[in-house]
Amino acid sequence: MERRRSFSAWLSHSATQRIEQEVGLNQGGGNVEAIFSYLTGHRISDACRLAQKSGDHRLSLLLSQAVGSQYGRELLALQLGDWNRMQTDSFLPEERLRIFALLAGKPVWQSTDCVVNVCSELDWKRSMAVHLWYMLPPTASIAEALVKYEAAFQGSAEGQKYACAPLPPYLDQSDQPDMEEEESKRPLYDICFHLLKLYSDRHYSLQQLLDPLAVTWDRLDYRLSWHLWLVLQALHYTHLSPARQGLIHTSYAAQLESAGLWDMAIYVLLHIPDNALRERAVREMLQLHCPLLETEESAKKEHFLTERLLVPEQWLHQAKATRARRERDSHGEALHLYRAGHWNLCHSLVIQHLASDCIINDNHEYLLKFLEGLAVPERSAVIQDWDTAGRVYLDYIGVVQTLHAIQQMDITGYELECLHTEVRSLCNRIELLPCSTAKDRLSQSEMAKRVANILRVVLSLQQGGEGGEIPLSQLASNIGRLPMPEDYALEELRMCLGAHGRYAQKLLTDLFANYTNALRPVEDTDHIINVTLQITLSQIIDMDERNQILTTYLWIRMVWTDAYLTWKKEDYDGLDTIRIPSSYVWRPDIVLYNNADDQFSSSMETNVVIRNDGQIMWDQPAISKSSCSVDVSFFPFDAQQCRLTFGSWTHNGNQMDLVNALDSADLADFVANVEWEVLGMPAKKNVILYGCCSDPYPDITYTLHLKRRASFYIFNLLIPCMMISFLAPLGFYLPADSGEKVSLGVTVLLALTVFQLLVAESMPPSENVPLIGEGLGGSCCTKLCWFVIHEIDCIADHYFSTGKYYIATMTMITASTALTIFIMNIHHCGPEARPVPEWARRFILHYLARICFVFEVGENCFTGTPKKQAPPEPPPDHNINPLTRGTNWDVNGQAWGGMEGRGEEEVGGKEEGNRLDVKKGSYQMFEPSRWKDDLFVKRGCVEGGGAEDRGRREVVVSVQCVCQHQALRRNIEYIASCYHDQRSTQRRTGEWRKVAKVMDRLFMWLFFIMVFLMSLLIMGKAV
Repeated sequence: MERRRSFSAWLSHSATQRIEQEVGLNQGGGNVEAIFSYLTGHRISDACRLAQKSGDHRLSLLLSQAVGSQYGRELLALQLGDWNRMQTDSFLPEERLRIFALLAGKPVWQSTDCVVNVCSELDWKRSMAVHLWYMLPPTASIAEALVKYEAAFQGSAEGQKYACAPLPPYLDQSDQPDMEEEESKRPLYDICFHLLKLYSDRHYSLQQLLDPLAVTWDRLDYRLSWHLWLVLQALHYTHLSPARQGLIHTSYAAQLESAGLWDMAIYVLLHIPDNALRERAVREMLQLHCPLLETEESAKKEHFLTERLLVPEQWLHQAKATRARRERDSHGEALHLYRAGHWNLCHSLVIQHLASDCIINDNHEYLLKFLEGLAVPERSAVIQDWDTAGRVYLDYIGVVQTLHAIQQMDITGYELECLHTEVRSLCNRIELLPCSTAKDRLSQSEMAKRVANILRVVLSLQQGGEGGEIPLSQLASNIGRLPMPEDYALEELRMCLGAHGRYAQKLLTDLFANYTNALRPVEDTDHIINVTLQITLSQIIDMDERNQILTTYLWIRMVWTDAYLTWKKEDYDGLDTIRIPSSYVWRPDIVLYNNADDQFSSSMETNVVIRNDGQIMWDQPAISKSSCSVDVSFFPFDAQQCRLTFGSWTHNGNQMDLVNALDSADLADFVANVEWEVLGMPAKKNVILYGCCSDPYPDITYTLHLKRRASFYIFNLLIPCMMISFLAPLGFYLPADSGEKVSLGVTVLLALTVFQLLVAESMPPSENVPLIGEGLGGSCCTKLCWFVIHEIDCIADHYFSTGKYYIATMTMITASTALTIFIMNIHHCGPEARPVPEWARRFILHYLARICFVFEVGENCFTGTPKKQAPPEPPPDHNINPLTRGTNWDVNGQAWGGMEGRGEEEVGGKEEGNRLDVKKGSYQMFEPSRWKDDLFVKRGCVEGGGAEDRGRREVVVSVQCVCQHQALRRNIEYIASCYHDQRSTQRRTGEWRKVAKVMDRLFMWLFFIMVFLMSLLIMGKAV
């Protein structure tokens, strides 16, 4: 029963919002539909109160018995049957019959005129709820209610279906109910329905429950499915196939991976139950996303994987090694293979790709780090070819270092003997090194030369370091086994150096004896000389956006063939290349067409390299200034394209042709720029026919694609301006009596003006509207700003175009300040102000005040304006003459307790003789004031004397009392009139102040929304 109560509370709570909407729409006209809505949410008390409020007390009494026993439902069902037999139910509205059928526990009732379906227009949760609350006994379980509801929406032998199916929320709220039949074999049901089925039947299919379509329309969204599966596993629901489990884990991991959360994807993959599949999935994920370059973020992720998820570090390094291999980074691959413990693979990689470079460049320390780590006995034992590869390199580096140390200090004969033994052993093993490439053979040769030299030094030291040269016969036994004998190589080098010096001079004289550099070097003038052009971008020196000039540092290589500069290298002792100044030979007049340098002298005169077949290669560094059209429409998130066009100035295509060496410029040696990021520099050959000439003119255009690095401008231009603009709406929140509202607006305006002056130089000049200004164009409150900007743009120079964003923001702040002044004028309306118009009172004080959450003391969003207590009404007889008071009233208008009341009679209503008819000779001291014989007698007066004196005294006192009452009345009326005027003035002034407060709050929200949308649009462009 406790579960039933909790389940009922959940059903009632889930239907609250929809019930409130239906009640708000169905109030009026007896509120029958609203009462039915309350009943479908089991809110019987609310239904009873609504029926009583509508005056339907009988229905209210019937509703109060809805939670009673089953006997009440049966009686109500009999009553419905009697009405149907007598056909009196046709006089009842269908809505009221729905309530009666619901209370009788009849989901479908056939009346005289129609069929009453209680579950029509109800969602599946309320349909199931009415079955649980009204159609089953109070002791029925949730499973029984679920069975009855399934029969209601699926149909059974007892009747047709009359309730809606438990569709998922995205189908329940759509206008396409046929989407539930998308999979005919397995209809789509809500996940809550599946959970109820699982509660009723522990062996219910988990595949339907964990289907993403039970929650969302996206088939690939496995977020809730994966977390729900973990919860079900904790509750010991394990009857899900391994294939389906793997699908859930891998699908959710792929979803996280696509969102950039690859570390969390590994966390998901670690839940795969099969060990082999889990390891393979994690390794593949690491290979795809493990970065080679370690950053702070990657270090945190690796720490999370190794410390929190306990992923072995070996897996990370192996993944990095795989990624380095894909990127052809041999150094990184070897390092991570070493850290991963793959000694054999690391050794093979070092020998094949790293050892030769280290030997040629004398980078022995780098190679020694790997070899010393691999030389550990337990590691070298598992390495193939260690003795013929790694050990040879390690011994070679050790011999070189030992010789260097011996030369720095005095040594003994024993140390020399040990070194001599190691060198002789090394001479026998160098030839065993694997040499698969020319670089390996060069490295082997360099090692052989160094070993031969070391052997010569060691033998010299053993002989005392004195005497002549060591005979070759002493070295022949060892040097003969080296790939290149050292004595022969040194002798050949000395001979070649002398021969090359003599033959180079002779070659230069022979080549330029009859050579001229003024004509094209072709044997036939009809032949075309081909010039191969290659550009290497080294550095972007400057991008002058104001003058639209790009300054770059280029390496320009031109290769062509000179038919007159050829020779046979056999005639010049094998000399195949010479290097001479470029001014000696003919050079192609290739220039930068869009050059913006005023001096035309940006290149350096360098040598040319001439080969024996006539090929000339000319490498020259150049600092070029080229014109570049800068488009700042998306500043500071803009991308520029600058073209560098190279071509001959005088030769046409029939005389000289240009050939691309590469499809794009070489960026291997590019030095990164702090402001611009280079995306690429593709090359394209163009052949242009000019109108002046019929010959084609070829050129090669390199398009440099640049993207601005916007971080500096975001933090120094956009964010400060956004923060300043967010201060503008806060002026409306200041109390009007503080006196600082206008001061804040002016201060913010001045701050933005000063800021604009500081940063104006950072924005490039252009006629196009920058993105900083474009982001403000969507707000209707800044239309005036754009009109002003357009007028300024027509008459101002480039400086004003760069500040449109700031001008728009300043215009918005100016508008807020002007509105603040207008609102303060309304707030300080004095007593002479007119009353608030009726339309303003209704629209501003009634509607806008609630929308903007402006309430008076004691007022909230659910209650109206508190009624002010009216002043007490004057007594109904305030206009009656004081002389007409009863006989028990004294001068101050108060009754005297010692006298009994008399009828109201005028003082002068009787004759004077009757009023003076008193007993003569009577005398009383200090009696209270009273009416005596229709005459007012002053308190404390003394009765005595004659009748005439006493009568005269009483008449005088009566006349004075009448005058005092009239003056008192006039004073009281004046005070009441002043009080009334004061209250009216206060009420009128208070209404105007509330109008000002509502407008303040309204403009504050409008300007906040405007500033937020502007900032969001600007940052959206940045993303």
